[in-house]
Amino acid sequence: MTKTVCRGSFFYCTVLILSSFLVFKEGHAQKNIVWNSADKKWRLDWDVESDKAGVKDLASGAVLWQGSLMPSFWLQTSGGKAYVKAGIKPGYSVSPGTSQLIPIVLPAFGEGVLKVNSAFWGLEIESLEINWKTKAPAIIEMYFGTSKMDTSAAAVMPVWDRPFMPDWRAGNYCIPGAKEGPVQSYFRMWDFGNTTISLGSFATSIGAPYGAAFPRPTLFASMGMEKGFVTIGAGELPDAAFGLTLAATSSCIQLLYREDLWGAQTSSKRVWKNPLRLTVGEDAYSSIRQYFSSFSKPNRTASVDSVASVWNTWGMWKDRKYPIRPIAELADSLHSGMVVLDDPWEDSQGSGTPSLKRFPQFNEDISFIRSKGMQVGIWETVAWIADPFSAGLTNQDLILNKYGKPAKGNWAFNPWGEGYYCLDISSAKTRAFITERTIRIMKAIRPSLIKLDFGYGLPDPNMGVPADPAYRGEKYSFELLKLIYAAAKSVDPKVAIMYYSINPMYLPYTDVVSMDDQGDLGYDVKGGHAEWSVWASLLADWNTVVSGSSSYSWVDDDEVILNSFVLGHPGSVLPSHLDNNPVPLKFLNRRYAINTWYRKTRNWQPLWLNSTTGNPNQPPVLNCWGRMENGRLTAVSLRTSPEPYAPKELKEMQWQGRWSVVSQTGADLFSTNALVVVPYDAGWISIPMNAKPSSVNGEGIGAKKSTINWTWKNGILKIEVTGKELDNVAGIVIRKMQDLVVNHKPIS
Repeated sequence: MTKTVCRGSFFYCTVLILSSFLVFKEGHAQKNIVWNSADKKWRLDWDVESDKAGVKDLASGAVLWQGSLMPSFWLQTSGGKAYVKAGIKPGYSVSPGTSQLIPIVLPAFGEGVLKVNSAFWGLEIESLEINWKTKAPAIIEMYFGTSKMDTSAAAVMPVWDRPFMPDWRAGNYCIPGAKEGPVQSYFRMWDFGNTTISLGSFATSIGAPYGAAFPRPTLFASMGMEKGFVTIGAGELPDAAFGLTLAATSSCIQLLYREDLWGAQTSSKRVWKNPLRLTVGEDAYSSIRQYFSSFSKPNRTASVDSVASVWNTWGMWKDRKYPIRPIAELADSLHSGMVVLDDPWEDSQGSGTPSLKRFPQFNEDISFIRSKGMQVGIWETVAWIADPFSAGLTNQDLILNKYGKPAKGNWAFNPWGEGYYCLDISSAKTRAFITERTIRIMKAIRPSLIKLDFGYGLPDPNMGVPADPAYRGEKYSFELLKLIYAAAKSVDPKVAIMYYSINPMYLPYTDVVSMDDQGDLGYDVKGGHAEWSVWASLLADWNTVVSGSSSYSWVDDDEVILNSFVLGHPGSVLPSHLDNNPVPLKFLNRRYAINTWYRKTRNWQPLWLNSTTGNPNQPPVLNCWGRMENGRLTAVSLRTSPEPYAPKELKEMQWQGRWSVVSQTGADLFSTNALVVVPYDAGWISIPMNAKPSSVNGEGIGAKKSTINWTWKNGILKIEVTGKELDNVAGIVIRKMQDLVVNHKPIS
């Protein structure tokens, strides 16, 4: 009967599993650290003596997550490998207040202090300090969420070669973009098996599922139940590879050091700052937003105010077709504001010098782009270099493997494929080279944007590490990003730096977060781009540009543009042809529309309407959703719903087909003096409008201010678009004042 119940009700089954483990010790508060959410909806209770913690929904009593929070270590000592877990010193009791200093003991190895704080957003381990008894041991791995287990006595045991096990339990997990092609972010607790999911920059290098750029590094994972989710992540960049390790249905945070290969730190005192934060929300998305709220927002006063729409050459260059001028001409005709020259513009990857063999008129082509009124952007690898020795570097300036030879990387970590040397930021010569190369590129090409790449393609600690421990783990690519950022800004403070991570720790050094090209999405561009758009919207109010990008397919581009009108910034890697034929006007016009009328503002809030950010039973899905700025609806993308849909936020708006509606001023859709509607299908749309428009004109390639079929009656503007008009019209410009000019540049 138990089997039948569990198979029939996943929620009921997991509640039984979780509840059977956790007992909240209300009568032993002196040993408990307790955190309650501001709305008194959730409670975290951590019995530090037994190291049992849990979060429960107070209304239903459902346990969302449970496990231990004390740090533990897998060590290499002179006597072999050893597992040790921190425990509190006898006699400790919780003191009043939001901050706790917990004296801890690591039996036979040392003692220290754990500082724990509670805040409006959740609980954090602010610092962990350990004083080793004798010589510092080599840390192979550090964990949060493991417990010792007598594996020889266990009746049920997954494949696991350690004397300890992960002990975090939750019914479901959410790790944004953990799996790609197609994208998957929500998982049941038994979906993983035994694996480590990279939460940082290292993925295929440690054998995790392939994950290229966006949204990594996330440095957090969410887990929970239908009644709520807990997000657990880093508070500062760790000097180890940060991941979620799973064994059967249990999990823990793993920090991979491999000091058994690279040597232990010599100091008898070791300090970790902000190694862990825990937040709670009604669902994964809201709990992640709470995690984000634990960080300070970046100061952009000296940075770029806005970023031109991007057309990237990779859509052609990936197929080893290397035109520049035809791409620039196409981008200009579709009102793109910038052409980004992608890999492989260099004569050798990482050299910073253009390939005049591949691009014999490189400088003239750049001048041609600028003659069209467009800006120039440039691609650059974070750390790969094909020929370091021509740059005056030696093996000592590179990441070395355990045999003392240079380690190499590639995007898939395929040992049979081509590899690139990896620069070691520990080396003063390497740092000088990166700085000089960046400054040289800035002065020679004068880019308005630098797109950085391959931070995810570096050797992990199993393979090679920077010589200086201060730059290891997640700090490796991060420090390279900071170095390039500083060098580029020293020449032009307004240059935009583009990277991929949505984690707030990266945002002070990232002006544009790119959703990357959609090649990683596989066959599901519609679902994948929608899911990535949901995770990108976490940055909506972080004063950061989010670039929506495209796939390689013109046929799928409508869905990308629908989302990009809400996200705000268009990017494209589309080729200049479709199956060796000219691109149809109906596709070109949609790109013309997004490049012409996108919102340039950076701070906004998503309005989900009948869309969902996802849950354990459904991935994120975008139907109708909008962009709110200062409480005003300034853009909305509408998809035809299976049932009649009339939310109050859209007033009396109705439609047939797919549409984007975008204000061209700071006013909302219903009071702006300049409104644009973009059709994606033949159909109609009606919009409440108090006064009759002064003009309603179609604009686009082949249709400059053409007449559109429209009526205004009883305060409702209705516009109809036929299939023929759809091919020639990019958007319909609605003016309420005769003297308002709407040209091909967006109205800010």
